[in-house]
Amino acid sequence: MAINLEQARVAALRLTGLTGTPTIAPARPSEDRTPFLGQQIASLGSVWNVEWKDIRLSLPSAPSGIVDHYSRAVVVRLAQGTGQFLSATLRAAGELPSDVRPTPDGEAAQQQLQQLTERYEALPRTPPRRSLLQALDAVLTKGIGDPLRAREITVLYVMHTYRGRPPIPAWVITLNGIPPIPHKGPAGARVPMWQRNHIRNVVDANTGVPLFATTIPQPSPRAPLVA
Repeated sequence: MAINLEQARVAALRLTGLTGTPTIAPARPSEDRTPFLGQQIASLGSVWNVEWKDIRLSLPSAPSGIVDHYSRAVVVRLAQGTGQFLSATLRAAGELPSDVRPTPDGEAAQQQLQQLTERYEALPRTPPRRSLLQALDAVLTKGIGDPLRAREITVLYVMHTYRGRPPIPAWVITLNGIPPIPHKGPAGARVPMWQRNHIRNVVDANTGVPLFATTIPQPSPRAPLVA
């Protein structure tokens, strides 16, 4: 069912768990590079861009005195025609460090996910039972990586399958620009920082339980550094 501007505001607040008054603007459809789902998302047509400025994440399970390291711009994309969540980006102000590379998307990411027997089957038809903030809190406490220290967080809400498991609604949360994951042994010491400063957590959107985390997909060695 199509949603208007006010409905987009309400939906974005409910889906994310954020508060405040975001700005909302329509956006024309464009090429979408979400792995597996680009064509489906593009076919949905126009979107609502819902944006917050200068947001610092507040996660319930963060230790006392630990706050978001960054002031962020948050952009949530919703399909105008259906109200479905398409993506979200939570990015720190300013330039990303030179050793942080773009998160792979499109065919490059899809091929790597297929090697893990992982797939995004479709966009869920129903909202998640756990909000994005609840999923980020689960990553903080039970997943891998600290959302409060990630320069950039990219989010999908998809029907997710892995190693033959039936699809379930899941938050797919990539933390980019985190402190490098420690390496192990002599071989690990040769792993460059740009392969260790990101992590992707998959969280069951119904239960809030993190399912697994991985550094796949990896950026291309020849990818340009983010400026």
